[in-house]
Amino acid sequence: MLWLYSNNISYIQASTFHGFARLEELDLGDNRHLRALASDTFQGLGRLHALHLYHCGLLSLPPGIFEGLSSLQYLYLQDNQLEFLEDDLFVDLLNLSHLFLHGNQLWSLHQNIFRGLGVLDRLLLHQNRLQWVHRLAFHDLGRLTTLYLFNNSLTELSGASLALLPALEYLRLNNNPWECDCKALPLWDWLRRFRGSTSVLECVSPPELQGRDLKGLRKEDLPSCSAGEARGGGVVGGEAELGSP
Repeated sequence: MLWLYSNNISYIQASTFHGFARLEELDLGDNRHLRALASDTFQGLGRLHALHLYHCGLLSLPPGIFEGLSSLQYLYLQDNQLEFLEDDLFVDLLNLSHLFLHGNQLWSLHQNIFRGLGVLDRLLLHQNRLQWVHRLAFHDLGRLTTLYLFNNSLTELSGASLALLPALEYLRLNNNPWECDCKALPLWDWLRRFRGSTSVLECVSPPELQGRDLKGLRKEDLPSCSAGEARGGGVVGGEAELGSP
């Protein structure tokens, strides 16, 4: 183990961890002025099981930064300033079980953001600024049991995106500005069939449903709309696939 947390580290040379091939845990957390990392910072740390990068002021993560970390099980990225994550950023993390991304400024989740995370068990995304989730964003997460999306800016979420999570047991969606219109029907239908633990989804609109829990509504309570809208074709988290041919 190498613990370097709560220092004033603002820069890490690319060769700093060369020679640490047997290192299993690296804690760089709470170095608030770190802000950026080179793509080869962790090169050669193939035995690393836990990597702590929480509260480091990170603004972005370069492609390839986690390349070769196939033994990593715990990745702590919470409480940074991340706004965007590249597709396939985590693709080498074949054994990752816990991914902590809460307390950042993420605003969207694209189709291949979590590709390769086939054994991920826990994904924490609460307290971000999420407005949009691609309907295939969770397509590789077949073993995920815990998903936290509370305290974001989601107005809708595709039921198809959650249908990709057959092992899900704990889902938290509270404190989002849910629009309980016709585009909420796929999510309402998925929640009706979900047998795990979930939270209240309080409607903010339309006015007649404000304050109601989406899960407690009847199908006829949801406003009717045109055929195109009913298929969930909204821009934010709708059933339409971004970039589809």
